[in-house]
Amino acid sequence: MMKIEIHSSSNLVFSALSASDLYNILQATDPDEGLNADIRYQILGRIDDESRKFIIDPVTGQVRSIVNFAYDAGRVYGFDVKATDKRGADDGKSAITNVFVSVF
Repeated sequence: MMKIEIHSSSNLVFSALSASDLYNILQATDPDEGLNADIRYQILGRIDDESRKFIIDPVTGQVRSIVNFAYDAGRVYGFDVKATDKRGADDGKSAITNVFVSVF
């Protein structure tokens, strides 16, 4: 069974954060070997939601902002991240976690 856990202790975004700054790294673990343990990440969201302010590296799980948060103090953004084994194949096993970004 695959498990997603937050690998970084960072859970805050400061208002000075600019586009492309690293926010956090997600790490999924899978006890399988080979292709079945090769995990890919994706942000789940709709076209008009808050997840569009972030990107994730599909291989490393690094979450980055793609906008400047200079005027967003006090806001909290939330989105879901899905990790799928078999390099993200449709028949791969998946797990989903919630990510929350607080802007101060």
